[in-house]
Amino acid sequence: MLKTFLTSAVALAALTACAESETDNQSAPTAATNGTATRPSNQVQPEEPITSSGDDDPELSRPDVQPLAYTDYNQRIPAGSGCSFADAKGRLLFVATADFEADTTAQGAVKLADRVLALSANRPGGYNAVVRGQFFADPKRTPYENSSGVGVNVVRLPGKGTPGEIETTSWPAEMTVSIEGEGISKFTGRWECGS
Repeated sequence: MLKTFLTSAVALAALTACAESETDNQSAPTAATNGTATRPSNQVQPEEPITSSGDDDPELSRPDVQPLAYTDYNQRIPAGSGCSFADAKGRLLFVATADFEADTTAQGAVKLADRVLALSANRPGGYNAVVRGQFFADPKRTPYENSSGVGVNVVRLPGKGTPGEIETTSWPAEMTVSIEGEGISKFTGRWECGS
């Protein structure tokens, strides 16, 4: 059990270490950088801003998505096999973990406006469902009535996976972050998964 946990923690940390982040001398050290201080800059700009209503409503704004550090999510979601989404610049924007049992539901984390949110997949399926891409929302309510109004949808794009380090594979992917009444942000990047 301890060996499985440690192996999973090392793999998840390795996924995090692959993501680049910008340095800021006012931040605290993170495990992902072996003591080097890192802090994301301001909001990560999506490539294609879209409002939830589909028009140019000035009242709607894009979600303030920020890069994650290992210390942001390591206590919020269980350690285990999982996947991470990094944008085209390599910034880690979303992490999800799940057991291999098909009846389990994955847990994920995203950072919005300096607040890390723990989310749950909208359907069970374990690790294999996460690898294919899933929708995540607030676990306290159903996906259709999510109390924070936050949703993260990861769609793995067609194409063959690229093998990576430490038993990982990555695919091109799109991630959409939505907040009810505030609009959505869409990113392209890589969905990297491993155990």
